[in-house]
Order: sequence, then structure tokens, then C-alpha cells
Amino acid sequence: MNFQTRLGITTLVILGFLIFASRIFNTVFSDKQSFFNPQPNSKRTLLDPESTGLKKIVENKLKGQKGDYAVVVKQIGDKKEEHYSYQADKVIPAASLYKLFLLAAAFQEIEKGSLKEDQLISDSKDRLTQVLGAEEFGYENSGDTIEYPVSEILTRIATISDNYASVMLAEKIGWDKVQSQADKIGAKNTRIKAPISSTAGDITLFYEKLYSGEIVSKDASNKIIDLLSKSQLDSRIPNELPDSLKIAHKTGELAYLRHDAGIVFLENKPYIIVMMANNVPFEDDAEKLESELSKQIYDYFSSKN
Repeated sequence: MNFQTRLGITTLVILGFLIFASRIFNTVFSDKQSFFNPQPNSKRTLLDPESTGLKKIVENKLKGQKGDYAVVVKQIGDKKEEHYSYQADKVIPAASLYKLFLLAAAFQEIEKGSLKEDQLISDSKDRLTQVLGAEEFGYENSGDTIEYPVSEILTRIATISDNYASVMLAEKIGWDKVQSQADKIGAKNTRIKAPISSTAGDITLFYEKLYSGEIVSKDASNKIIDLLSKSQLDSRIPNELPDSLKIAHKTGELAYLRHDAGIVFLENKPYIIVMMANNVPFEDDAEKLESELSKQIYDYFSSKN
């Protein structure tokens, strides 16, 4: 092997080494740069200090509580930067929160023309009691036939969560159409079949769509908000809030279960609050906790500029 050949081989070896070393250096430097200066699409994200404030309020309130809780608080409107979720995807018996989707299904049928607001719907008290498994509160002295126009049924569902009225309307419309309303908005964990169940995340999604006028139509959404703002079941979200504050909400309750979910129309700072409590040993304690948590959330948003 002559001198020129050996020189060529040596040169190639040196070049190869330099290329290899350069790649190692770039890789190490790139990793360090990525670690110390994470890019926007990096999986390493910093906590939002404002969301941390909501987190502290909710988790401090739920600390040591017996039962299964799910909570979502989400600012809506022009300012959407604050939100916090606690077990938002936990599937829980929905109780009367399913009636939100029932209201949506009813207004869908009204807009289609297949249901009229002055249309009468009737059923026997005995059959309705059999369907529910118990006599509905407030019907102890009623006659055997229960009959209302659709407009009154909608009001009774929203304001006093009337179970007889709800069953009558759902059977008239069809339970499958109630499920379709949940499916339509993307409430993927909501089931309108026994056992009826949902999640705090799905209920939050409903209220987001309702606020933005996407539940059936803008007109229907506004009518549902108006109905829900007249609720007479005010022992939770509205209990410690100002009487003048507009709150559109729906409760749900069964044995060992207490829910409340809605929109609090705080001036310039509206927000959604969803609270679901299941397997609680004492329902009154759960209602008290939700009332206090609602007040703390209200105070938090009220105090911010």
C-alpha cells in the first residue's frame, strides 16, 4: 500500500469520526435545550396558577369526605382561561340530570313540529307509579289521571323535577330520542337506559353547548336556560349566593346521591359548575358540602379583576 492510499484511508477515518462526534454533540445539546426550554408541543407543561387556585378550593373541600365525588368548574363567555376538573370522566348514576337531555329532545320535537306546546299528554297515576317504583311526591291527593299540556310538563321538569311529568314526556317522545340528544353533543359517557348514568364532563359539555346556543337552536337553548333559571330546588348551587344572581341549574337526587349542575351568570364572568356526589352516607351533608363549595367558587371568581 503506497503513501497516497494510506493517506486517503486515514483522511476518511478522521472525517467519519468527526461526523459521528458532531451527531453525538447535536443530540446531547438538542436534548438539553428541549429539557430546559420545553417547546409548546412538549408533554411537559407548567401548571396554570389560576387553575391551581380552583384545584386548591375543590380538593381542600373534598379532602376526607366519604363517598364518590366528581366536580367540574369552568369559566365560559369571553374569559375561558380558568377551569378545573375532579374525576370528570367518572361514570355516576345521573338521577334527574338526564332531564337536561329530555328537555333538549322535547325542544327538538317542538321545532320539527311533531310536538306542540299546547298538546295534552296524560297517563294513569297507577301506571306512572309502577314505572317509577314509588308514588311521586306531591301527588298524594291527585286523581287517577295525570294530564298536562307540554308547556307545563317542561316547566315542571325544570322547576321541581317532576318525575311523573318526565316519564310521560319521555315516553311520548321516545327514550331513544333522548339518548340521541346526548350522542349529538358528544356526551359519550351518558346512557339514557337503566341504569341511567353520566359524568361531570358530559354534563359540563351540555351546559357549554347550551350557553353557546347549540342545544337544538339558539332559541331553544335560551328557552331551556330560562326554564332552568326558575328552579325551585335551591339547596345546593344557589343556596348561599345572592338572590339576584341568575343561575340556570338542574339537581339530581336518589338515596345516597346528590347532584347539582348549572351556569352561574356572574356579571362578565359566567361559569359552569357541576357537582356530583354518589355513595354518600348522609345526603344532607352532601348538600351542605355542595352549597359551601358553590359559595367558595363564587367568591373566588367574584374577587378576581
